[in-house]
Amino acid sequence: MKKYALPVFIISVLLSFVIVYVYCSESRKGKSVSVDLSVVPALVSDSDTVSRSIEATEVPSEAELQKTSFAENIHEIRNDELDAISEKHEAVGVQCAVIENGFVTGSYVYGTADRENEKAVTRNTKYRVASLSKLFTDMICMRLVDKGLVALDDDISEYYGFSVRNPAYPDTPITARMLMTHTASVADGRLFDISLDNASSIPINQLLTDRSTFFAYKPGSAHSYSNLSNALVGSVCELASGMCFEDLAQSLFLDPLQLDGGYLPVSVENAEEIGVLYDGDSAVKPLLSTRFHPVLGQTVHLTQGNLIISATDYAQLLCVLLNDGCAADGTRLLSKKSVAELLRVQFNNGGELIGLGSFIYEGAVEDRTVYAHTGSAYGMYACFVFDPAAADGVVVLTSGARYETDPQTGIYSICKELIRALMPD
Repeated sequence: MKKYALPVFIISVLLSFVIVYVYCSESRKGKSVSVDLSVVPALVSDSDTVSRSIEATEVPSEAELQKTSFAENIHEIRNDELDAISEKHEAVGVQCAVIENGFVTGSYVYGTADRENEKAVTRNTKYRVASLSKLFTDMICMRLVDKGLVALDDDISEYYGFSVRNPAYPDTPITARMLMTHTASVADGRLFDISLDNASSIPINQLLTDRSTFFAYKPGSAHSYSNLSNALVGSVCELASGMCFEDLAQSLFLDPLQLDGGYLPVSVENAEEIGVLYDGDSAVKPLLSTRFHPVLGQTVHLTQGNLIISATDYAQLLCVLLNDGCAADGTRLLSKKSVAELLRVQFNNGGELIGLGSFIYEGAVEDRTVYAHTGSAYGMYACFVFDPAAADGVVVLTSGARYETDPQTGIYSICKELIRALMPD
């Protein structure tokens, strides 16, 4: 039998090639051949990529694959209805981004980014986006949760090295979750207002032991929107990681996503593209803190409103949430568990549903349940809305528009009208 061993082996190998060839041919003809490329999320490290299970009949075309590149294949939207909305609200400049099926697909711009230098708004104009910064701050915090550096329900005193308590409730710990949901009973008090002129003027231990920094209710029992509350999220992130928050933003999200932005002007690579904010017709100069960190955890005027970014780049951040924590190329930036936590209803404030970094509206856009956050400061009226079920959304940034709000949702009227016009069906 030994003399037949080699021929039998050769025939077996040839038959294997024939089977593989037939298998591949059938796949190319469009017959249903399952190709499982999925990766178990629990085994994915920070640097791994995640591939989706696909059917051979559903292999994306080259045009569809281009959607996965960060800024390519975004079409410019030109629409008389959108221009009419911008003109109606007397906006100086408008910039919008549209998300469909988890990818940024469209961009709309209107008006002027810098009147003095006669610069029009472009897709690459960057604006200080006010309180839209807060969701990104919370995403960064959840990245540190993934790394085991922050625990949402631990006493934040452990990070500061001194007791952080509402004086009226000395036995009740304040946690990062409370800060992120504005339920920590932290107020924008007297010292916080004084420190607006100089981000390092009030030591944080003094700020956190001043009675005016706290509301009268027990931490965790009620909701009061607070800029300082979110600023403290950034402070905790610095202390937990040993890195200044701006470096965390760059290294954890902006650099991997190849986005041009940051919480400080010096971090914006193309700083000449930072748009001027207008309050009506008057140009205003936002508070833009310098890169100054006397002690990690001391800076409290960046994370709550100072993010400088374009609408399309901000939309890329939302896409991370709409793709289970992955970038468009598959790189995992947040665990699925953290994405679920960011999107979970954390607190019901008398019917107002609060997540981490966003508010949850039922029926605000058609009959959808959407996640949204508004932002306003120095003439900026902004809003993002996204629908996780459909994986689509809209980001709106405006400068110089009239102040009006929708009585049902509290969303700025110009933003709501643009969102309704742009939101994918």
